[in-house]
Amino acid sequence: MPDIDPQIFSISRPSLGGYKAFVQRDMIVETYRSAAGQMISRGSLHRISINRTAHGKYAYRFGSGAFRKVERPPFTLGFQPAATVLEVDGDAADYISIFQSPALYSSIGGSRFDPEHWDSDALSATSDPTTLQVALSLAFAAEKTGRDDPLLMQHLGMALACCVVKLLGAKPEVGDRPLTSDNLRRVIDYIENLLGKSDLSVEELAGVAHMSPFHFSREFKRAAGMAPHRFVLERRIERARLYLADGKETLANIAYATGFSSQAHFSSVFRRLMGATPKEYQRSVRLSASTRRWQISNFAKDNRTNLKSLEAAVCEAFPIRRPHMTAFAQTNPITDICFLVEDIDKASSFYVERLGFKPRRRAPGFADFKGAGVTLALWEIEHIAENTGVSSRRAPPGAHKACAAIELASPEQVDAAYAELKAAGVLFHAPPQDYVWNARCVYFADPDDNLWEIYAWSAGGPIGDIDPQ
Repeated sequence: MPDIDPQIFSISRPSLGGYKAFVQRDMIVETYRSAAGQMISRGSLHRISINRTAHGKYAYRFGSGAFRKVERPPFTLGFQPAATVLEVDGDAADYISIFQSPALYSSIGGSRFDPEHWDSDALSATSDPTTLQVALSLAFAAEKTGRDDPLLMQHLGMALACCVVKLLGAKPEVGDRPLTSDNLRRVIDYIENLLGKSDLSVEELAGVAHMSPFHFSREFKRAAGMAPHRFVLERRIERARLYLADGKETLANIAYATGFSSQAHFSSVFRRLMGATPKEYQRSVRLSASTRRWQISNFAKDNRTNLKSLEAAVCEAFPIRRPHMTAFAQTNPITDICFLVEDIDKASSFYVERLGFKPRRRAPGFADFKGAGVTLALWEIEHIAENTGVSSRRAPPGAHKACAAIELASPEQVDAAYAELKAAGVLFHAPPQDYVWNARCVYFADPDDNLWEIYAWSAGGPIGDIDPQ
């Protein structure tokens, strides 16, 4: 077990088994099994501890106060404020310990979050599902040595801090200024210039924008349409595509030049985002590399372009060839356009009375209509979510929300389409199932979360017919 720098946190504790750790500036994540015995600790970071297994014996005290014996069931969260001495005497248990910067908690909770002056009872709580899931995600990343992503860990750490602030009773302060277009441009330029830096953190980017990390992450996602972590990841992949098209660097060099911790990490992320491994992608662009590389070279020379423009030219000249192709869309036309609505009656009235559609079928949470084209269908969001398990998350006001559907001739064809598209890399919500509306269906979403349904009516056909013609 590596020692924690005593300048950051001083801790004396019983022997630890199965110890794994992730260490990053202003955050340490540990997972371990603690033997029975006493612990004493104090440091410059807040410490969040969650016992994965129950304690049969547990006593603690802050500072020089008296020891208190308490029950500590599994998944109890304990919070030790920075600069506060904590002593514990307990039996063996499995633990997650997370050390975080007080500045992060101050940026989220503001003056309302003042744990140094709280009663000790206020520093312990049963973990809610969201807090526990975030903590377990941090623990899982710490346990998978060599597969961690520093920027992702930063985001998870911020998410944990938000959960802890809420769990312990403080609410984030509001009223921070928005991220201006100038500041957004400054942050993006900063990212472009430092894509090779593997530890590019949210806090660092927030500093460029002169904002708190929590508020910056929220404002960046609002302005850019994605979280900072995702944005940086996609920019790393676009830069890597340039190197792969050029063909002069090894995969290991490309990985480090674009800020990935290893070639394996780079290959894993590239395949997840691009649908092909770096080698498969490189083979596809080499098929006509001599001609196109000459074109790009002249493009850069003639236009004296910057790297970003050159990247755009490469992406256009070398479109990715997916390793698995399917002709599904060429043989199965879209048969239904489905809108996800809040109130099926209100929406039906609009399409019948205002647009002249003729009702065809009506069932709980569902209606479809005849018009001069494909079938128009309406699904109540809560109804389809309750029955299929797809997300009921709403789009913001003014955003478009729809579901495209393809009707096949038989339930067996739905199963065959599922197998074909799954082999082509489509990620389905779940395998095909038979639903209460007498159809066999399967669902997936595109990268923008637009929902797709492939369905076939079961024996007996559709239900709820108003006009079967």
